[in-house]
Formats: sequence, C-alpha cells, structure tokens
Amino acid sequence: MEDKSLGISNAAHEGKLYIVQQLIKEKPTALNAVDDDDRTPLHWAAAGGHDDIVDFLLGQGAKVDAADDSGWTPLLIAVSAGHKSTARILIEHNADINRANDSGQTAIHYAASKNRIEIAKLLVEKGVDVNATNDIKQTALHRAATLGYTAMADILIQAHARVNPKDRVANTPLHLACEEGHGETALLLIENNVTDKEPAQLMFAPLKNDLILRAARGEQVERTPVWIMRQAGRTLPKFREMKKEHDFFTICRTPEIASEVTLEPIEYYDGLLDAAIIFSDILVIPQAMGLEVLMNPAPFFPHPIETPDDLERLTKNVDVNKELGYVFEAITLTRHKLEGRVPLFGFSGAPWTLFAYMIEGGGSKLFTKAKTWLYRYPEASHRLLQHITDVTVEYLVGQVKAGAQILQVFDSWAGDLSPEDFRTFSLPYLHQIAARVQENLSIAGVDIVPMVIFAKGAWFALKDLSNMGYSVVGLDWTIPPEFAKEQTGGRVAVQGNMDPTVLFGTPEKVRETATNMVKAFGKDAKWIANLGHGIMPGTDPEMCRVYLQTIRDVSRQIRQ
Repeated sequence: MEDKSLGISNAAHEGKLYIVQQLIKEKPTALNAVDDDDRTPLHWAAAGGHDDIVDFLLGQGAKVDAADDSGWTPLLIAVSAGHKSTARILIEHNADINRANDSGQTAIHYAASKNRIEIAKLLVEKGVDVNATNDIKQTALHRAATLGYTAMADILIQAHARVNPKDRVANTPLHLACEEGHGETALLLIENNVTDKEPAQLMFAPLKNDLILRAARGEQVERTPVWIMRQAGRTLPKFREMKKEHDFFTICRTPEIASEVTLEPIEYYDGLLDAAIIFSDILVIPQAMGLEVLMNPAPFFPHPIETPDDLERLTKNVDVNKELGYVFEAITLTRHKLEGRVPLFGFSGAPWTLFAYMIEGGGSKLFTKAKTWLYRYPEASHRLLQHITDVTVEYLVGQVKAGAQILQVFDSWAGDLSPEDFRTFSLPYLHQIAARVQENLSIAGVDIVPMVIFAKGAWFALKDLSNMGYSVVGLDWTIPPEFAKEQTGGRVAVQGNMDPTVLFGTPEKVRETATNMVKAFGKDAKWIANLGHGIMPGTDPEMCRVYLQTIRDVSRQIRQ
C-alpha cells in the first residue's frame, strides 16, 4: 500500500474523505489508479465500509466493477465484509451483482458463506442469480448447507434456489448438511426437496407422443417420426396474417403470439407432425449480446462487428434470463397449450453461424468478411466465438428448464468453411455446447434432453459430429443415407433429409421422393424424417401435408 500520509488507497481504507478529495483534485488519474494488488481506491473504501467515500468516488466516475488481481470487485469485498449500505450504494450505481471472481464466487456465495442475512435479502431483491455456481460447481445453497445456516438456506430457497443441484463431486446441499451434522438445515432441505424438476415442469401434461424422443435415443419406434425445420411460420396462413400486424421480432418477443405461431402447424396438419419447435430466431443471441438486428426483410445488422475493437461494444456478462426470458416464457406457455400432444423443440444458432452474421452484417453467398476475420484476427475470432458459446449454453439450458424436451443447434453456414477451418473455428465450440449443456442440466438436477446438431454442408465432418455428445446428427439433402450411416457408425441417430425444393413439385413427385427416402433409410430406429434444410418461402402447405402423410404411411408399411 502507498505511504500512509499521501496514499489515496490508505486514505480511502481509513475513511479519510477530505484527504481522498484533495488527492483526486490534485491528481484526477488517482481516481482509478491501482496498487500492487490491482485494487483501486474504491476497493479500499468498500473494504472499510466508508459510504461517504464510496459515494464520492462513484460520483467522480470510479469504475464500479473494477477487478483486482484475483477478480474481486468492490461489491464482492463489501458483501464479504458485511457492509450492507456500501453494497446498496454500489448496486445503485449499476455494480454487476452476478460478477464472479477468479474462483467463480459471486456476491450471493459470499453472503451465504458469511451468513450475511440482510445483504442476501438485498441481493435477492435486486434479482441476483441464486443458482450461480463457482469453480467447484457449488451454489450459495451448498455454502449455507455446509455451514448450517438454516435461515440463509430458507432465504435462498424462497428466492427459487434449486434444492438439489450437484457440485463437481455430485454432492447436493442435503449431502453436505448431513455430512457436517446440521440437522435443522437438513430438515429444511428435505421439506423443500419435492422433486428435481423445475416448478414449471411439475404442471405439464404427460407426453402422449414420444416417437421423436425415442428415435433420438435409438429406441424402437412403430413408425418413423417426422417434423419440418421452419414448420412454425413462414408458409402457413395464420402466420402470414400476423406478419401484417406485427414485425418479425415483435412476434418472437411476445410469448402469447410466439406460442400461437408454434402451435399453428400442429393444428393445421392435425396429428401429422411428431414435434413442435418454438417460434423464435437464431439471431436473438446477437441481440442479447448488444447488437441491433432488423428484418428488412432478411436479417440486417446496422452496425456489425468490423474490427476487434468493436468487441467492446458487446455486453460482456449477458443476463440471459433478462434478455431472452421472453423465449423461456413462450416455451412454458406452449408446453401447457400442447397438453402433451407432441414434444417441444428448443433451439439456437451455432457459434460460427452467429459469428458469420455478426461480422458480415447479414446473410451472404460467400461470407467473405466473416472468413477474412478468421484469417486476419484469429485470436479475436476465438474470443468472439467463445463469448457466443457461453451465452448459447446458458440460453439452451434455460430453454430446457422452461420446458423444452429436445434441442437443436443450427450451424447453417458450416459448409462455407473448409474442412480445416470448420475443425478449427466451429467443431470445438459445438463440442463445448453439447458437453456444457448436459453438465449444467445435471448439476441443476434437471433431466438431460436429446440434442441435435445440424451443420449444413459439413458432409466431411459427419464422423466428428457423431462423436461429440449429440444424440442426433442432422443431414442436408446432399448426403446419401448410406454415406451418413457409414460415417456415423450407429453412434447417433440421424435426421433429414429431403431437398426442400421437391415440395414445389407435383404431389406425385413429393410422394415418390419421400417414399424413396424412407426406403433408403429403412427400418432403422435411429432416424428422424425431416427436410435437408428449412422449408422455403412460397411452399404450398398442402405439399407439406402430402410429404408428412407419405412418411407416416410408408414407414409403417415397411415395418409390417
């Protein structure tokens, strides 16, 4: 620390407001200057609980979320030290209440570990994530249970903390409370441990048609399940009417409308579809990250990412529940409205595909700008891809918690990369998504759901894709069934893959092509029928009906 008589850090720590004011007046850069531990004057004022100095420093423009060399922010220090009023001031100046230090601990972890009841109530009031996990996958409830802080555990449970999450070595809070002999805390956990499922899932109707889920797991099915990518919206009459009244993203962001669009094909085709897919768009993730996305009529980014410096414009710690909660609400609402008729898909775009849009500024035939970025700024490219991956994982986990029963990741522009670039800039992140989504669901005590990866154009990577933890690999229309089976080796189910333009043909041609596809894939239980890409604008919905009915009829016949 600096000299006692002159050092601003020392003055801030000891509560000497006048000295702090004078030092900053003499040298304005002292406001955010750091000491040997990378701590600013605000860190030291927060450590001492000196609200007047904290308020003054923030008023002068001190960085509220500055982190020291161990990742500690002023808020984390104030919470750990038990300074509630200081914590409140920091939060009122937009301190990130979910920011973690280098060991993954957030403010609610420290409040729980130190039994700071009033601070925990403040954090809950401000919307803290009570289910955040640290480096050993422990939540605040794990900490309260370990230390026998029953009142703290109750506060966390009332704030919707999951009662039965597992840490890195599979310990739940109840395990830890029992191990440490905290009977009262253990009893509280037992009383609240009704189920591992999320509250919304407790009220969902039992599933009546689980064909797709069984096929995804490689179990026997009495016929081939079928659904259509982009079945919600695009070609159906009700959606076209809605688009006259609402713009595209308004439909996505309004749960009641999104749910209605999701259900339209289920009702329109009256039992011919074996799954619903939530109506949304892959580009809601870039929006959540801070980029403006418009439909004009195709996706358009008014201010795309052009240089690595532009990455600073992105939101660093995306609050997925806040930014994408409308998708979760639409999923839960749709699950209730489905009444168990068919499973509900959730989905997201893959990191490379979202990256391509964010750099290119929209769709493209060649994605020259995006690919140039990979070659010119490889380090920055990986940073952006990782950022997208982190948000995507949390987003997909949130969809399952909201009620999604199967997930699909769309890497629509995979085929625009060379095999080498795909293995460098796409595969590692796709692998992360599969592994981390399943790990996070397991930790949260939520059932793991099947996951589909659809990497359009990546025929060269089928073997890799089938070894990454996904249950199903989607196929575009260029991939012969026998080649797909050879490359995937029965490790996963496959999905696809009729050319969507066939639906512009005659009913006879649609029946012939669909029949040949069913016969080519055969009786294999590990197959979900679909198109080789999304249904195209202008497709006659009645041609889709012919397609769906043919899949249903022929797949039954070949099993007899």
